[in-house]
Amino acid sequence: MEEKKLISKSGVIIDLVITIIFGIYMTWVCSHHAPPLAKESTALMVGFFAAIPVIGTFWLAISLFRITLADTLIQRREKENKKQ
Repeated sequence: MEEKKLISKSGVIIDLVITIIFGIYMTWVCSHHAPPLAKESTALMVGFFAAIPVIGTFWLAISLFRITLADTLIQRREKENKKQ
């Protein structure tokens, strides 16, 4: 059986763009939970560092979802080709 790539370069780029957008959003959300007397730049920095684990988990989840979906579609296509 021939080995096929499960993810392409464009898929990686799409995942990174979506992750960056999500990271900006989560930084904004987490920055609202900074101490109330902090400057805006400090609040954004605290928000960014608080969002890092969530951003990493999101990137891992979206990458694994794309790989699982690609593998499922390839296996389904191979089954259909064997039936014909």
